[in-house]
Amino acid sequence: MKRSQANNDYFDATLQLKDKSMRAVCFSPDKHSSMKSKLESTSPIKISNYNIKRNRYTDQDELHINKRTKLSDPNKTEITFDFTEITKEEQEDTESTHSIQEIMANENAKSKVNITGRVTQIELPTTITSNGKTLTKQECTLTDETGSMRLVLWEEDTKRIQSGNTYKFCKAIVKSYQQQKYITLNKQTSIESSTTQVHRKDAITNDNSQNTVTCPAEAVERLTTYLSCTKCNSFLPSNDSGKIIRCSNCGMAKLKTKCIKRAFAKVLFVTAVQKDVTLTIFDDKLSVLYAIYKKQSGHDKEFSQLTEEDLTEMLLSVNATITYTHNNRVLAIS
Repeated sequence: MKRSQANNDYFDATLQLKDKSMRAVCFSPDKHSSMKSKLESTSPIKISNYNIKRNRYTDQDELHINKRTKLSDPNKTEITFDFTEITKEEQEDTESTHSIQEIMANENAKSKVNITGRVTQIELPTTITSNGKTLTKQECTLTDETGSMRLVLWEEDTKRIQSGNTYKFCKAIVKSYQQQKYITLNKQTSIESSTTQVHRKDAITNDNSQNTVTCPAEAVERLTTYLSCTKCNSFLPSNDSGKIIRCSNCGMAKLKTKCIKRAFAKVLFVTAVQKDVTLTIFDDKLSVLYAIYKKQSGHDKEFSQLTEEDLTEMLLSVNATITYTHNNRVLAIS
């Protein structure tokens, strides 16, 4: 049994169909014993009222099972093929390991690979907002004896990796950003400690160069405030008239007054060399900036009470220094 980002229990399985196999994901834990029993007895099972969805990480179709899905024994006339063990080719695909050199030369984005290498964390976990959700992200370097490449960890995976140790990643995902390939993980990826010794030095190192800009900002390109679900951190739909908001992701209902208020801003600065820089500043850094602004302006509102207009005025008025990295990630405000 596994737990999703929305704190829901689920399990997955491989279904053998007549002409192919496919992954099944079951969000109804009470069906686990029935499906396990069928597996152990190699007996067929009939699945009704299911959904087929495309996995956005692997680009493969999956069969989704929920509480409304019905599991039953098929009629003899419905059984048109025999049970078969996993093929040798499928087994080799699961066990074979790719090198970084092979991945950089041959693998396409969205392909799945097995790879063993040493992980070096090059920055502390950071918080970002994506599609209305607040996520934890960490940049790392993955190195084997053929080379190094970027490794991006998300959410709970940031807690499973210790810098300097070697791991085997099965079904890791190859992705590409600005024509540069990198490795990331998803729910199907397994992580195992490895005793493999990697002697090669990291070819990708953290660029520790830091830059600064001074406030006030030149302009605020975008500023958004929103309420966030306390269970799954999803963006909550607006409900101006009601007192209760229900999360469309996890279904939890909560009083609007007890939901977390978040904000982020895309802000334009002009540096000392007259080069425009756009930084995305999230609520944790905006709150630091507001603490400075309160001392300068005498404002007495709490950060949670600020409107979008208040935050925009602050960004265009406050005197402060923002330190950011080479990839425009805000590090500190003083």
